[in-house]
This record gives sequence, C-alpha cells and structure tokens, in this order.
Amino acid sequence: MLENSVLDDMEKEFNQTVLYGKDCEILSLISAAKRYPMMSNYQVVIIKEAQEIKALLPKAKSKSDDGGEEKNDSVPLLNYLTNPLSSTLLVLAMKYKGLDKRGKLYKAIEKNGVVFESKKLYDDKLPKWIENYLAEKNSKITPKAAQLMSEHLGNDLSRIANECDKLLINIKSKETIDVQHIELYIGVSKEFNILNYKSTRQKRCLYLHKDCKLLYSKSKKQSHTSYDGNALLLFL
Repeated sequence: MLENSVLDDMEKEFNQTVLYGKDCEILSLISAAKRYPMMSNYQVVIIKEAQEIKALLPKAKSKSDDGGEEKNDSVPLLNYLTNPLSSTLLVLAMKYKGLDKRGKLYKAIEKNGVVFESKKLYDDKLPKWIENYLAEKNSKITPKAAQLMSEHLGNDLSRIANECDKLLINIKSKETIDVQHIELYIGVSKEFNILNYKSTRQKRCLYLHKDCKLLYSKSKKQSHTSYDGNALLLFL
C-alpha cells in the first residue's frame, strides 16, 4: 500500500496525511493536496472512507443538458483533479460505494490518475487468497487450515489479513500453519468449528433423508395421510 511504501519513517512525519471522510470537507481535502512536500519528492494524502465526504456522493445531482454535471459543492475538487499537483499522491479510498462512472469527477480521476476497484472475492477463491497472502510473507498454510480460516472469517479481506498477521506473530519462523494454529490463535473451537459442523450437518441430512423416505413409505399405506419426504430438510 502507498501508506507504507512511498515514504520512509522520517518523511512521513511531515509529508503523510491520513483523514477520514466523515471528518473531512472537500475544501480541507484540496488544501491538504495542494501543500508542497518538505524534504521529500512527494507527499501522500489518504482519505479513508471517502464516500462519507459531504457532497462527494450527493444524493441528488443538478444535471446539465449532457446529464454529467456534478453538484456545485464538488466543483472545486473537480478543478483540482483536472490539474493535480504532481508532487502529491492523493488517495480516495471508498467502501461499499463509489463515484458515478458517468460523472466528471470519475472521468477526471480516470484521465489524470488511476482507478482501482477491488471487488469482493467469491467464497471459493478465499483459501487461495490466504495462501498467496502468506506466501508473500514467506509463510505457508495447509489447504485445510486455509479453508477453515475462510469459512470462519468470511470474505472480509481486511479481517483475514489481520488474522494472518496475528498468526505470523505467534508461530515459529518457517513453520507451516495448520488447523491447530487456527484453533489456537484465531479462536475456532475444535469441537464446534465450521468443518466439523458441515460434516455433522451432512450426516444429519443423510439420516433425516432416510427417515423421510421411511415416513413417505409408511404414508402410502395410510389413505388419510400424505407426506412430502423432502419438506423436513427445510428445517436444518
């Protein structure tokens, strides 16, 4: 990430600004972006949760004849994005929402900067993502452990990355992460972890399905009763 890779610790003291959208206004954002770096080639300005900046994502837009005009409050930002300061790396990080791709703000960023969209991974891709993340940090994890992590933590990559970092702090150097490490350091109970639950659930489905067949078979002999053998599976 730019937050950790552009400036060294000394340069960050004077040249790195991190703000949150809910506490930031467009004019203060522009003011920060227009500053010149001190004893460095660049300054980094990161706006986290930028979707919370007032007027950046207005609910109602005043449209021109071409349908692309942004609300007046965002015009100063549009002017800056059209001609940004070359020594400033401005990062607008958004969660769950994004700019209208048809709007002028988005087009200005696309023309003069970089747009990176990180879509949620499908669940079946998470174990591989975990393996790759740990491999970049010179560590390995067994497929079963990666599967357990993904099913327990869901597809929140920030949370998964934090838990991976926690594992790396606690395990020995070059030690392969296995299921026991996940249970010990992430807190997945051995008795009630997801894998065991899935296995138990499959067995219950099998047994219940057999019982349903039995009930259905018996019902044929009773003209006043009718059962649907699959209906009971809905309660699992």
